[in-house]
Amino acid sequence: MMDGEEVYRTRLAEALAAAERETLEHAKRKHLTAAAAWQTLIDLDIERRAEND
Repeated sequence: MMDGEEVYRTRLAEALAAAERETLEHAKRKHLTAAAAWQTLIDLDIERRAEND
């Protein structure tokens, strides 16, 4: 089973790949917005783990 960061990284990669494939600008922005949200979750997860070490 994947931990939170692995899941977030997988979703981030999927969102970036979808944005790369997208031809409609508004749909591309939607995928890039999702990617930014996944990146934020990754950053928060890393920060939380660093505080607990």
